[in-house]
Amino acid sequence: MLLNTIIPNMENRNMPQISIIVPVYNVEEYIHQCLDSVLAQTYPDYECILVDDGSPDNCPAICDEYSEKDLRFVVIHKKNGGLSDARNEGIKIAKGEYIVLLDSDDLFADKNALENLQRIIETTKADVIYNSNFTIFNNYDLTSSDSFNKDFNFGDTIHFYKELVRSKITLCGCRFTLNRDFLLHHNLLFKIGILNEDAHWIPRVICATSGVAVNHNLFYTFRTGRPGSITTVISPKLLFDSISTIEDITSWLKVKNIETFHRQVYIDRGCALLRYVFYVSTLLSTEHYQDILLLLKKFKEYASLLLCKISVKNCIGYLLINYINQNYKRFIFCKKIIDIRRKIVNRRVQQ
Repeated sequence: MLLNTIIPNMENRNMPQISIIVPVYNVEEYIHQCLDSVLAQTYPDYECILVDDGSPDNCPAICDEYSEKDLRFVVIHKKNGGLSDARNEGIKIAKGEYIVLLDSDDLFADKNALENLQRIIETTKADVIYNSNFTIFNNYDLTSSDSFNKDFNFGDTIHFYKELVRSKITLCGCRFTLNRDFLLHHNLLFKIGILNEDAHWIPRVICATSGVAVNHNLFYTFRTGRPGSITTVISPKLLFDSISTIEDITSWLKVKNIETFHRQVYIDRGCALLRYVFYVSTLLSTEHYQDILLLLKKFKEYASLLLCKISVKNCIGYLLINYINQNYKRFIFCKKIIDIRRKIVNRRVQQ
């Protein structure tokens, strides 16, 4: 995709330690807060690449304003290609040794976020750093969370993943900082054209590295409940893209001589996605009945990945919560899923 960059002499930019990639699309109301949190950082050795993904609002002009007042801000104006494409374009031109992902409706939670991160980079030289300490902002309240083992600072990937699962935190790409050479060497760019792209990216990151450092310092603030955001819009495409990721995961499982740990990660992430698709599908309106039936067929196709991860009791709970007094056809759909689950459990017992 052709890029039209407003910053001249891009190849002659200084080599910063950190490149912050900010995809920008239709966030005029929030982008100032995001970029001001970048400007507020006490650590100065960064570049901030703003990828205007064909935003229809005033965001392109706002990006230009920041680049004019601070040369560390680099702007790319491009045709709309989605979040994955925007991140990839930013990564490709990045000059920094490490890549930090920052969504344009989120912000850094602390003015020392990059300084603390840089201290961990210097100490561990890790290719992958997991930023465990974050806050959630819903326009009214600010809550913090860090359920990761405080005694784990750096270790092999197997122990890191065990602690990650134990923390029961929803994973997202913005919580991972990667060495750029490592990222490119392992082709860890984002899959273009899909929603829920982080679910496709994270297991590949985990399986590509042998060790992970954990940053327990306050780092990132997620904004929740924003109207129109990917995380608040429930659509069949979101679910079918998740199914597409499960298809890719099953293909990775077929790789010859795949490591046991990698197999465990892929199966676990596949199961998590199947649970996600099931729960979110209960929120689809009845007008998507045909999509629900097609999703049911996909459930049958990938039922072996469930591995007792969804219990009959759990399914019934969601059935009662979401389907009482709802459309009868949707009731039948959920009942069929429960029947499939029973068959899987019975088959495993017999084996």
